[in-house]
Amino acid sequence: MIGYILDAQGSIVSALVFDDEPAEFTPPEDHTLVMGGDYAIGGKLVAGVYTAPPAPAADPLPPPPPPDSCTKLGLKRAFDEFGNWAAVKAAIAADAAVQEEWDLATEIRRADPLVQHMIAVVGLSDEQVDQLLIRANALV
Repeated sequence: MIGYILDAQGSIVSALVFDDEPAEFTPPEDHTLVMGGDYAIGGKLVAGVYTAPPAPAADPLPPPPPPDSCTKLGLKRAFDEFGNWAAVKAAIAADAAVQEEWDLATEIRRADPLVQHMIAVVGLSDEQVDQLLIRANALV
């Protein structure tokens, strides 16, 4: 048998399970014991009318972290959408070592010196790089 402890305002503050009638149980001062029913802690029972507790507020999930890599094709397409591809392409072509790394790369990582070079060429902020990588991954 289930009993519920109500405070002076009728809020259900606890639930107890008894084997039999609670002959020797005394609720705390200014509290009442109500037997039976299907109530929830946090609800209210006033003059025999039960009100369920409010639904808990959902904790919003934090946004996922921005990706830390993308494909070359996705990056090219994202730079193109942002209007920076011509400048990035020219900077890659202007340096043989950078061109070779671009040609050999299969995945582009944010922390890679090649990517940092491209970011410096177009002067992107960290937030703009986040958006670039998000978009680059969406485009392939």
